[in-house]
Amino acid sequence: MECVYLIRDDESGLHKIGMTTNWEKRAKQLKVGTITTKIRVVPCSNSKKWEKVLHAMFKHKRIPQSEWFRITADEAIPKMEWLANL
Repeated sequence: MECVYLIRDDESGLHKIGMTTNWEKRAKQLKVGTITTKIRVVPCSNSKKWEKVLHAMFKHKRIPQSEWFRITADEAIPKMEWLANL
């Protein structure tokens, strides 16, 4: 399943916006459920493109050279809902 996702690091509270073609495998790599929490997974075509769009929307809150952001779920979820409806 191709998708974009939002997870939260349980220790820092930072959020990661990413994309994958295999959410189950990626969730294991990111230790979702142990050190991170799944916030939202949005199935979509062309997930690489939509990941870039989401990164651009929050570039002012991005941790340099990473996919981690100082954002809240309340900030990101409406943008992801918009994406889901395209």
